[in-house]
Amino acid sequence: MDTNQLVEAARQLTPAIEFGGIPTALLLSARKAIGSLVGDVAAIPAAKLKAVRAAIDANSDAKVQVIKAQAQQAVAYIEADDEIGERVAARLVAKEFRRQSNVESIAVAALEDLRSPDDSIQSNAETVPDVDEDWLNVFQRFAEDASSERMQKLWSRVLSGEIRQPGRFSLRTLRFLSEFSQQEALLFSDLCTNAFGEFAPKILIRPPEMTDERHLIHMESAGLISGASGLGQTVSWKNENSHPVNIFITEGNLWLMLVMQANSQHSVPVCSLAPMAQDLIAFLPGRDAKAAARKVANALRAPALTAAFLGTSGSGGAFLPMEILWQEQTPIVAPQA
Repeated sequence: MDTNQLVEAARQLTPAIEFGGIPTALLLSARKAIGSLVGDVAAIPAAKLKAVRAAIDANSDAKVQVIKAQAQQAVAYIEADDEIGERVAARLVAKEFRRQSNVESIAVAALEDLRSPDDSIQSNAETVPDVDEDWLNVFQRFAEDASSERMQKLWSRVLSGEIRQPGRFSLRTLRFLSEFSQQEALLFSDLCTNAFGEFAPKILIRPPEMTDERHLIHMESAGLISGASGLGQTVSWKNENSHPVNIFITEGNLWLMLVMQANSQHSVPVCSLAPMAQDLIAFLPGRDAKAAARKVANALRAPALTAAFLGTSGSGGAFLPMEILWQEQTPIVAPQA
């Protein structure tokens, strides 16, 4: 593809992005964020696209002329060999074309994700705040280099999560994701199917007879988990009351409630998820948070615990049970928080 072909392809790149189906509370923020990433055309409502198409095309023509002028200047700089200058210009245009294509693929996938409900997000607001512009600038730099479908899927989930809940993903998390290898992603994804909230019970993630824990040590050295080496970590609960108490483990809008009987205690060896890992866990492809909660609840089952419920948060922070995961023979009614 020569320079002129690349320029023409770039001119036609930006799609008429549709915002239909986006929840009303997210619509304005989504328009601004996507528009900032892919260009003003994304911020124009679909109904008005035809009315302004001529103006957009005129603006595109101006940009095309600028690109052509830059290409000609590049040729002039290499007077000894015009062919080298042409190749340099073509390479630069191809690079920018690829970057723009990557960002727009991510933006379209993020909008598709926004059309689906997300149980991990707590938000009752009528509208959400706009995504921070500095955050979007950093995000764009990393997203431009995401050429594989797997990485584009990850970045699209980050973008949709940030639009739903601005401030959810730190800049440190973005930097980590930009260096996240496929092997690390697979290892972490596997661990997260056995984790809920802030930890993963070791009984679920430790190899049989502890034959090889290198994958856990690797994730610990990457800063994703702690407790894989050394003395390890435990989560402990103690009820000194003469009546049962409720223990809550939360992940976003999902709650796991354990009922602990009177005058009892229970400890579980775990690997704790670092704050950055808790940022990442919610959007890993293929992870079912409810299924993970069920697995963790079964791993925590012990004589000191009499029942486990999966639920969500209601108005005023009340626990709303959705599912009985297990309970002892004596029927137990899930109390309110």
